[in-house]
Amino acid sequence: MNTSQDQSSCSSNREALLRFRDARRDLELAIGGVLWAEQQIKDNLQKVKAQIHSCISRHLECLQSREVWPCEQVDLIYQLKEETLQGWGCGSAVAHLPGMYEALGSILSTTYK
Repeated sequence: MNTSQDQSSCSSNREALLRFRDARRDLELAIGGVLWAEQQIKDNLQKVKAQIHSCISRHLECLQSREVWPCEQVDLIYQLKEETLQGWGCGSAVAHLPGMYEALGSILSTTYK
């Protein structure tokens, strides 16, 4: 009777050991899966940050070119206006306009007193 109890005890110990090994293997597989998922998340994080940086850089370049073109057009218009006024001989006359208006105002005020 003692022998059958020993065999039964040994058999249940063996079963417990097998269950423990299975549980340990399952746990190690689960931990490996979690570590893999964590690495994937880190990799994806870096990819997303790089994409955001690239997208923002492209948008900034686009905005800069949108700013540069109108400024160049304004400069061109100003240059053409100056060249046109110089061509008409108005460049120096325009500088004297405030003085001419003042003289005209003075003449008119003395004439109509």
